[in-house]
Amino acid sequence: MRPLLLLVCALGAANASDEFFESKIRPVLATRCYVCHSAKAPKVQGGLWLDTKSGVLEGGISGPAVVPGDPERSLLIKALHHSDEALKMPPGKPLAAEVIADFEHWVRIGAPDPRTGEKPKPAIPEKVRQFWSFQPPRRHEPPNTDGPVSTFIDPFLQAKMREKGLSPSPEADRASLLRRLTYDLTGLPPEWDDSQAFLADAAPDAYERAVERLLASPQYGERWGRHWLDVARYADTRDRGARFAFSYTYRDWVIRAFNEDMPYNEFVRKQLAADRMQLDDPADLAALGFITLGRSVPKGEHDMIDDRIDAVTRGLLGLTVTCARCHDHKYDPIPTQDYYSFYGVIANSEEPVEYPLVAKPAPGDPLEETYRRGMEARLAAVEEFKVKRHTELVAEYRSAEWIARYILAAQSASKFNNREIEKLSRERDYNLFVLRRWRDYLNQTREAADPVFAPWHALAAGRKPEPANPLMAAVSRAGSMEELARIYGEILARHDAEAPHADPNAEALRLVLRGEGVPANIPLSDFLQIRGPGGDANIVRALRNAVRVWQAECAYRGLTPRAMALDDTKEQKPSHVFVRGNPNDPGVAAPRRFLAVLSPDDRQPFGPGSGRLDLANAIASDTNPLTARVLVNRVWAWHFGRGLVTSPSDFGLRGDPPSHPELLDELARRFMDEGWSIKKLHRWIVLSHAYRQQSVDRAEMRAKDLENLFLWRMNRRRLDYEELRDTMLHASGRLDRAIGGLPFSPNAEPAVPRRTVYAYLDRGRLPGELTTFDFANPEAHSPVRYQTTVPQQALYLMNSPFVAEQARHIAEAASGVADLYRRILGRDPSQEEAALGRAFVGAEQPAVRPAVPAHPWQYGMAAWDGHALTGFRPFRFWEPERWQPASLLPQPEMGSPFLTAQGGSPGDSARHAVTRRWVAPADGEVRIEGKVEHKLGDRAIGDGIRAWIIHRGGAVLAERTLRNESADLVATVTVRAGETIDFLVEPRGDAENDSFTWDPAVTAADVRWQASQAFEGPRPEPLPPLAKYAQVLLQTAEFAFVD
Repeated sequence: MRPLLLLVCALGAANASDEFFESKIRPVLATRCYVCHSAKAPKVQGGLWLDTKSGVLEGGISGPAVVPGDPERSLLIKALHHSDEALKMPPGKPLAAEVIADFEHWVRIGAPDPRTGEKPKPAIPEKVRQFWSFQPPRRHEPPNTDGPVSTFIDPFLQAKMREKGLSPSPEADRASLLRRLTYDLTGLPPEWDDSQAFLADAAPDAYERAVERLLASPQYGERWGRHWLDVARYADTRDRGARFAFSYTYRDWVIRAFNEDMPYNEFVRKQLAADRMQLDDPADLAALGFITLGRSVPKGEHDMIDDRIDAVTRGLLGLTVTCARCHDHKYDPIPTQDYYSFYGVIANSEEPVEYPLVAKPAPGDPLEETYRRGMEARLAAVEEFKVKRHTELVAEYRSAEWIARYILAAQSASKFNNREIEKLSRERDYNLFVLRRWRDYLNQTREAADPVFAPWHALAAGRKPEPANPLMAAVSRAGSMEELARIYGEILARHDAEAPHADPNAEALRLVLRGEGVPANIPLSDFLQIRGPGGDANIVRALRNAVRVWQAECAYRGLTPRAMALDDTKEQKPSHVFVRGNPNDPGVAAPRRFLAVLSPDDRQPFGPGSGRLDLANAIASDTNPLTARVLVNRVWAWHFGRGLVTSPSDFGLRGDPPSHPELLDELARRFMDEGWSIKKLHRWIVLSHAYRQQSVDRAEMRAKDLENLFLWRMNRRRLDYEELRDTMLHASGRLDRAIGGLPFSPNAEPAVPRRTVYAYLDRGRLPGELTTFDFANPEAHSPVRYQTTVPQQALYLMNSPFVAEQARHIAEAASGVADLYRRILGRDPSQEEAALGRAFVGAEQPAVRPAVPAHPWQYGMAAWDGHALTGFRPFRFWEPERWQPASLLPQPEMGSPFLTAQGGSPGDSARHAVTRRWVAPADGEVRIEGKVEHKLGDRAIGDGIRAWIIHRGGAVLAERTLRNESADLVATVTVRAGETIDFLVEPRGDAENDSFTWDPAVTAADVRWQASQAFEGPRPEPLPPLAKYAQVLLQTAEFAFVD
């Protein structure tokens, strides 16, 4: 009878518990919670399902909703109390107090729940899966048409035109067509001879041959590579002035890939995972710059990863995945877990300290050895600081005072969730990482009945602390947790030692601080988690930055090219959802895998490693419905000025629908079926009648389609900044067509005549003219360049020194007015234009330079051996606010010599000393004075400089060696008119951190020449008449527009 009685009692208790749930809990869940947290909800909030038992116990992205038996640790109870600002359920007013009390009782008795259904697996609704962009593109037969047809594209466009009562325009004249084609494919105007030959060629395939010639041109890759660099948010710096060492190798790789017509799926795979692929050419590692060349971000690693996810997902998939960082995407089927799946892929990839080579170094290259020694010194400085500071911090955490503080705080936080413990650490200024370790450790010792902490847990539970370890007898005197914490701190600190104790009781106490995995035994690999909040972080940042600066310094001096690559991290860490985007509040696991909406229901996690190669394969797959569509649409937009989808980086539910869905599908499907060839895609487009139409307005068509959505004519397009600048250089005959290599400064005067795609792009200091002409902002992925018309554009063309300089060069190269028209507008002038031009040039009086007193200062480099100054070379380039020998520094062999109004920096050796030269305007005695100062920042490397005052190229008037100090150099000397006084600075041994300030003054009886007051850039020379006329033509709409 007794077993039967026990069974009946148990069943009765279970029935009573179930009855409590059915009468008190389920009705509230159904009426107040299911609207957001059940299968009936339009969208389940926070991944939390409350309509099943398993859903309650598993919880959502924040973790389990209920911990049976423990209301204090149950998130559901916290949410009902509205005690956490970030966790309030239901929204609005909290439930009645008696209802909350029922829930607390329910959890306390073990959260009984008779429901047996399984939590639904998250699934993408079928209606969403059927959305056009998530469906595979299909082949479509071109519709019938009676209009002009050149490729399969035309019937699709003309069918839509018919529906709208529109008709295509006639083909453009041959000159306009060649100009359009040449600019679109190369970014340059047609050569005069090519243009004349094309106009004279009556063969039916003349246009097709022009297409092939331009696609085979090296300039094609430069033009279309620049388009891709907009997508990739390319720049040469992380932020203001912080250079990437080898960014240019990514830019050059992109240009080469376009020129070689690398299949787009391979192009994508290499940019995401070249390091995980079997490569025939190590230069392909440079492709990883697509990920690594993003901006520096204020919040560090997490924002950097967000930037990289954005570049990948908007750039390649046309989806705004980063909108799911803090919550499920508001519109698209992208849950937060998908965002953190991608986060885990990027977070488990890291930039190597040593970038891999993409070419073989020259045998015995001395720069390679210099680079290696410099890297060793700087990396050693980073490691030395980390080891020293780590030792100091760990010693603090093992002190009696800090042990007491942390175990007391950990006890308070024993049942806190992530947000609550973060708040506690912030309020008490505790290290969150260490506090969590102590909290978890105390919880483990309680569950394991650890004898060292048994007294602690006894007093916490209201019992007398009775130690089993005789060395802990003092704990029995504690009357409060605060006093007990102090005693624990003293006992544990007293028995702390590096070597084990022979006494097992003492050893048990030592292991609390020195055992594996215990809170105060923090490995060096976790240093960044325990570093101090201010100074430590800044010092580590400065030391690491010194490594980056050195790499960039050597790269710009001509170091063998390397790739801005990625590696998988040595240890792969699991990724979790950060609840509401807070990295200190990790929630449910987020396995590394592809987007749910683009995967089958049984999608699997990525394989070993970071998952980048799996991600690359998923994006570049023929079965991915987005990748080809997005690329085809981008290429279409770059040709026509607008995509078939006008939101080129948003193919989600709120993106714009395609104007011609069948055409987009047909292009994408053919593109994949025929080898992912971008050059084939160009051929289909530029050979079409749609592309070859006139751009002339037709009022009757405009009335029906104001924005030309259906392409009844070709859109007019203004030259972008790169085309504008390159065309001016082309017209002057000075355009340097060298491909690849280190960038040049676009600010320098005189202008460097290279193509603009090779210009140095400082993310934080873009030249004003680039933004004036709508250059892509490299702060983030740029889906499209908007075209504005603002007064500053006209002002630039009228007043820019660059434009004036090119007008002068064009006039110097031109044989007359007619030749100006050929060079600038690509045609002969009309009779009237020629007459007006000749009249203007003939009537214009040669400009006379205004009389400006010449100052006696010159700026340059010279060689100095201690006895004779030789080989003075005036600096050629004015880079805003300073004179230097090249447009961009450092340069191979010479380093970074320059002069500013207040100082400068010498080159690498006494052969490249900088000198501010004063040339005596008259005979007489002069007094020379000025303070030279050399400063080294904290922990900076460098052995200082030597400063000299030298008369007549050899007589030393004053000299001083300085390292992190200053000195007044003073002299008096008699000079004759034309004699020189050089204020020369040379490096000592290592030529590092040699910047100095020195503003000398030379004073005669009645005049003072202060160097800084006379410092200025090149004075503009007045333009001769023909150059003025050239500048007028450069300001015309005919020059600025393709059509």
